[in-house]
Formats: sequence, structure tokens, C-alpha cells
Amino acid sequence: MPERDPFAFRMAHIVCGTGAGASLRRGSLRPDARTDTTSGATIGALYLLRCIVNYKVISTDDHLQEAPHVWTARMSKAKWGENIPQIKRDPDNTEHWYIHGQKIRGGGVANVRGIMPVGKPPVRWEDVPQKAYVPKERVKAMDEDGVDVHTFFGNIAGVAGATLSNPEFSEEFRLDGIRAYNDFQIEEWATPYPGRFITLANLPMWDVKLAVAEAQRTAKRGIKGISFAFPEQWGYPSVADPYWDPLWAAAQEANLSINFHIGSGASMGMNSKTAPITTQSPLIHVAVISTRSITANVEVMITILFSGILEKFPKLKFVSSESGIGWVPYLMEVADHQWEAQALGPKGAMRLKPSEYFKRQCYVNFWFEELGPKLRHTIGINNIMWESDFPHGTGTYPKSREYIEKCMHDWTAEERQKVLVDNARKVFNL
Repeated sequence: MPERDPFAFRMAHIVCGTGAGASLRRGSLRPDARTDTTSGATIGALYLLRCIVNYKVISTDDHLQEAPHVWTARMSKAKWGENIPQIKRDPDNTEHWYIHGQKIRGGGVANVRGIMPVGKPPVRWEDVPQKAYVPKERVKAMDEDGVDVHTFFGNIAGVAGATLSNPEFSEEFRLDGIRAYNDFQIEEWATPYPGRFITLANLPMWDVKLAVAEAQRTAKRGIKGISFAFPEQWGYPSVADPYWDPLWAAAQEANLSINFHIGSGASMGMNSKTAPITTQSPLIHVAVISTRSITANVEVMITILFSGILEKFPKLKFVSSESGIGWVPYLMEVADHQWEAQALGPKGAMRLKPSEYFKRQCYVNFWFEELGPKLRHTIGINNIMWESDFPHGTGTYPKSREYIEKCMHDWTAEERQKVLVDNARKVFNL
């Protein structure tokens, strides 16, 4: 049985009819132990009731660095051969990920600059810190950083599985790759370390029926949300198109949030290959792309607010991830002004103001901002969450608690509880 981390004592697993839960809370029973309801013998999991976890800090945007075996261990070698995503060494003795013979990304073998000793991406797997890809080591790093929970978006798989969803690949190959990633995070991270990781499913965006099936399959396995891309970039129907209604219905029924991470869609024709600034500095290139990618999330949020989705699916939750929060008040002011100017409600096309839909069903997160948090009551204290962006270069590790204090030094205990814990528990059904 996989080793459980020390933090797991906060999760009191109670076997019906026994005192195992009380023993666990006292520290006399390991979190991975189970007690037979008749003989008292330690056995595998039985009928369990999970007590409330005493979370202190939940990060709602982090990244899972995939280990070398993720796809090679789960995709058929006989069927896919060397096309399977894997690490290969180049003639210059550096290593990179490849899929279908194509190099997946430049800048190293792992996107973990935020935890590298010199702040540069590793060029060989042996240089990647274990805290990036070994669950036990990551949990230790989280404990040292004072963060109880990380929420997973992919690194190599890409945000919303973009790397695996290349239309040049066969549909069967794409689906196998997406399922392998989803199963990996469930089996090797969430299951052995209950309560420490929020997993988000990548979906086969090219077919809404397949997307619904994968959402339902992973929900049954414990997935907490969906990492969704902007479908227009691949020529699929807009987020606002009724084509996606079956997926929204399935997500609402399973209580899965829809998460749009920056970088999952291009804005104004801009993407990583068509940067608006030409420069010889790759770091300036990254800075420009990262800053401007926020606008794509603003665009999709506007679309969602005016699309009718939130009226049709009143319990569905949407999250704009890593886009910050300072822009929200102005966007709501503009959207409400247009709602009134175009006579859209309350008897028109929209029953509620955009800001009212936002406060009912939409969420944003932040990690370094100082201005945005000052506007928390205008934004809505119930709509804000915190993130650490581990292990990326712009993240808060290993000084997350310092960032929190800097941003929330004048907050009440109730405000902190909502933003650091309660809102995330609601969004991800913890």
C-alpha cells in the first residue's frame, strides 16, 4: 500500500461500527489502516465516512509535472510505438519530451523553474527536483511552504490537455493520451494522498459525447473539476454554443467546476508563436505572453456572462485561473452598463445583471497582487480564491505564507478563511 504522508492525520477515516476514527484522531492509528467491523483486524478499505479536514491554506492553481512513465506505462507500445509521449536525449546531450516524433516544448525537460536552485529550467531529467514529480516529496515541500492542498493543471500534457489534443494525431491516440494523464493523477497522486491534491480532468474536446463520457468516468474516480480550453482555437464551436450543453449538464450533475487557465486559448490572434514583441530575450518573450494571456480569460468570462449558460445551468461553477482579480470590478461595471444600455433585462434576454451571475457562479484567484485584494468586497469575497502556481517561475514557493501576509495583512479572520479555504471547498466539492 502506498505510504501516506504525515498530514493525513487530519483526515479521520471512520469505519462504521468501530472506533478507528477516534484512534486515528488520537494518532494511534495510521491513516492507511482500516479496522474490520467484526474482528478488529487491520484490512483494506471498507465503508468509510470522511470527516471534515481542518484545512488552513488551499491553493487553486498549481501544476503537475508528469513523470517519464506517465504515458509509456499506460499507452500500448504495440499500438503506438515511439509515438507515445516520452523523454528522449538529443545529440547535444539535453533531454526533451517528444510526441509523435515532435519535440513538445523548448526550454528544458520540465517546467519547474520556480523550484530550481538557479532558476533555470533543467535540461536533463536527473536535474529535475523530486518535489516536482514524486508525490511524497511534493507533500513535504507543501508542508514546508504552509500549503495544505495543490490543484493540478498539466505541464507536459498542456493546459486542458492541449499537447495531447493536436488535430494532426488520430482521435484514438488523442483519447488514449488524455485518459492516461487523467488516470495518472488519480492513481498516483490523489488516491495515495487523500485530501492533498485537487485533480482536474482533461477532456477530448473534438467530440462533446466523448467529453461527457470522460467527465463522467473521471468523476466516478474522484476528479474534482474540468480543465477546459477555448474550443474556438481548434475550430470547434464557441463556449457559448449550445453544442456544449450536454457537457455543462453533466458537469453540473457531477458537481464539477469548469476551469479556464491562462494559456488555454489565444487572444487577438496572439499565441506563443506570434508574440507581439520580437526580441532576442526568451525571458521577455515569456513575460509578454504571460501578461497578455490574461486577456483571453477576460474574453471567455465575458462570453460566459452573456451566453445564457449561467441561467440555463444555475449550479455550474466557472473558474478563471491564474488571471488575477484586479480586472474584475471594471469588467463587471462595463458588463452591467451594457446590460442596461442594451435593455437586456430583467424582462429581456438576461434575467440578472452580469455581475449578479458572476457573484452566483464565477470565481477568480490570485497569488501576488496587492491592488486586487483591496477590491475584494467589490469583486465579492465569496468569489475569490488563492493560488501558489507551484512549481512555475512566477509562483510563491517557498514563501507562500509571506505572500499571503503581504496581501492579506489587513484582512479579518473570516475573510481569510473564505479566500484561503471555504471558497475552494465549495468550488471543488471537498
